[in-house]
Formats: sequence, C-alpha cells, structure tokens
Amino acid sequence: MHFHPSLEQEQLAAWMAGVDLFVLPSHMEGLGLVALEAMSCHTPVVGTDVGGLSFLLKEGGGTIVAPRDPDSLYEGMKRVMDDPDLYRGSIEEGERLAERHDSRKIVRQLNELYTGMEEQQ
Repeated sequence: MHFHPSLEQEQLAAWMAGVDLFVLPSHMEGLGLVALEAMSCHTPVVGTDVGGLSFLLKEGGGTIVAPRDPDSLYEGMKRVMDDPDLYRGSIEEGERLAERHDSRKIVRQLNELYTGMEEQQ
C-alpha cells in the first residue's frame, strides 16, 4: 500500500481539476467538503447517499449512488461519463454550489447578519 503525502492547496486543486471525475464512495460522511472542493475545480462528482453528502449532491451538484454498492457506484460513474449533458450540467451546478458554500461568502453573510442584529438592539 502506498500513501501520497499531503499536498499544498494549489497542488491539490491542480490534481482535482486534472481528472475527469471525482468519486467519493463514503460509507459515512459529514458535509462532504472534499466534494465541494472538487466542484470548485470544475470536476463532476459521484458520491454515496450518506450524511451531508446526500444533501449536497441532491442539489444537483453531482450524482448520488447507493452506499456500499459497487454496482451502483459503477453505474453512477458510467452514467456521468457517457452523458455529455449530465457531465456539463454537473460541472455548472457544482460550480454554483461551490460558490454558494464559499467560506469567505459565508463569513461575510454572518458578519452582515450580526451587524444587523446589533443595529436592531
């Protein structure tokens, strides 16, 4: 077994942008931040229907497959790679979701919310 060392963000983004498809066959998952990172690199995502990943992919940013089901995983990957419209649509919607979940944007929105609450008091 070989483990690659950790990468700097720029290197990781280049790797993610250089692949045709990002696959996340998790058995359990939190938000699925790595899927958002792949989306922000213009890479379609196939992931399992678990945790926050379910919510994220159901918004159209990727293709959902059954967890612990190699046949479902294969079919999901094949579906995305064989359907140019689905492939492009996944990229477009993934970019939109990545932008919506961008940490700088969320911090700015929270700041505006807290500032508005202070002004009301």
